[in-house]
Amino acid sequence: MKKTLRFSILSMLLMLCGTAFADEVTISAADMQNAATEATTVNGITFLAEKNNGSTAPTFNANAGDFRIYAKGTLTVSAEQNITKMVFNISTQGKKRLAPITASVGAIAEQAAGDETVTWSGEATGIVLTVGDKANYGSDGESKAGQFDFESVTITLGEGAVVETKAAKPVITPNGGSFADQQEVTITAAAGAKIFYALNDAAFGEYTAPFVLTETTTVKAYAYDETKDVKQSETVEATFTKQSVVTATCQDVINGQDGVVYQVKGKCTNILNTTYGNWDLEDETGTIRIYGTLDAEGNTKNFASLGIEVGDIVTVQGPRKDYNGTIELTDVTVISIEKGSTPGPNPEEVVVGTCQDVINGTDGTIFQVKGKCIEILNTTYGNWDLQDETGTIRIYGTLDAEGNTKNFASLGIEVGDIVTVKGPKKTYGETIELTDVTVISIEKGSGPVPEIEEISVGKALQIIDGLADGAKTEKEYDVTGYIVNIKEISPKVGDEGYGNATYEINDEAGVLEDALTVYRGYYLNNEYFTAEDQIAIGDKVVVRGKLQRYVKNGEMTPEVAQGNYIVEKGTATAISHLNAEAESGIIYNLQGQRVMQATKGLYIMGGKKLLKK
Repeated sequence: MKKTLRFSILSMLLMLCGTAFADEVTISAADMQNAATEATTVNGITFLAEKNNGSTAPTFNANAGDFRIYAKGTLTVSAEQNITKMVFNISTQGKKRLAPITASVGAIAEQAAGDETVTWSGEATGIVLTVGDKANYGSDGESKAGQFDFESVTITLGEGAVVETKAAKPVITPNGGSFADQQEVTITAAAGAKIFYALNDAAFGEYTAPFVLTETTTVKAYAYDETKDVKQSETVEATFTKQSVVTATCQDVINGQDGVVYQVKGKCTNILNTTYGNWDLEDETGTIRIYGTLDAEGNTKNFASLGIEVGDIVTVQGPRKDYNGTIELTDVTVISIEKGSTPGPNPEEVVVGTCQDVINGTDGTIFQVKGKCIEILNTTYGNWDLQDETGTIRIYGTLDAEGNTKNFASLGIEVGDIVTVKGPKKTYGETIELTDVTVISIEKGSGPVPEIEEISVGKALQIIDGLADGAKTEKEYDVTGYIVNIKEISPKVGDEGYGNATYEINDEAGVLEDALTVYRGYYLNNEYFTAEDQIAIGDKVVVRGKLQRYVKNGEMTPEVAQGNYIVEKGTATAISHLNAEAESGIIYNLQGQRVMQATKGLYIMGGKKLLKK
């Protein structure tokens, strides 16, 4: 009897000890915002977000109030106690781009389209979450790059639980995929653990350094940690597929599919970045962008060592990617270089035409066009807009009298001058260009500069209502409005980010209904966005661009089309005109949505910004 009683009391004590120290804490994205650049500890829990093998670094978006980790990025969460559960509250942007999330230990609850949370469960003191490549579960669909954007995370700790510790699974980076020529693979594990790996069906051996694959291979790995109760982790694996190479022309690549590896021979016509090796390749069928060039050892950021120059005939091999309408081969391997040859369109075959002829023409065709300089965008390289009675085209790069670049000022071209130029056509995204043009003649100050019509958002919507689905206006407008919602800002920092922003404007500040979307526009004077705080909700802006009736999946979005930019901007001081309701104490969030009660954060009340702490 006594033994039974003692056992029962001991069991109850163990049960109580197993739950007495359980704790739950909610941490906002703002609290952990520094984790984008360094390990940040909040309430005893440490966060670190890293770009890993992705192309965009993690960031805290102050306008949206969410933490954003992009495709292939990771979030490491650790604590001294066991973490047993994490629930991430997905932000508005996150719901659009939600990717599959994988965990180094424990399990992610089954994900589905429309999820508002991502839940992890398990028992560990450290977890690495990896963001998938595509937005499989986001409303934007898997054609978009994946993201993991959340406003807060609620974490459950169970310090007193009786837990059998297990070695954490290692992480294979990248986690499989296809490659053209060779693929370097790295395997990591928790500090102090050894890693063992095998290729295909070979025996396991200890991992000591990254290795290179040259054929289709399945990599398997497990970790061994002497400090854990269960010392050997589960085995993970990733399959790497070497793709066959398609020998093709530039037009074949343009008509091809993303991910397919092409080998193309053509002329280097323009070098955009001499570190990473971003340049344009042209043959008799068209032009494609080379985005990233590997050196002779297969390394990046060493383009200069190859000695490629404009005019060289180069054979390259790499996978295709459609980047916002620009067709690219990425991280190419150089097969051969022939110095100073001149294939492609015959430079003597010049088509004398109008701006509309250029717009309707074929990339690579050399046009001679006469028109008015209506705006100068870059006074070093000579980027400017030329307009005649049929339309407007962009001049991207102007050679001086000696045929040199970066000396535009020596030509003395001014807004209002009538200029005749000659150069090859290129379609860059939605912009029709003549590149590295030769100036044939300049007629000073002929005629007035065409005025761009200034309109309101309401007027812009009326114009768009009159367009056919998918159509855009032939001319540009200056649209004035207040920023009422910011969907995405991608600052250009070095070679990272796109330098554009997507946001909504309206005639009345704070009103989302009947707003006009400004799609992937640039900052003042057509410059890149370089920081997320360059625009804010409530700013009054004048945006220059063509209007478009964009239709996708049966839904119409009125837009200022891609290629637009801000010509004037006022600083937000207060969001006003929230109707007469604002005067009666009604509260709105920064997206212009009415809320019943302000909690923590920034709100609008009575037309003023209110910070609730």
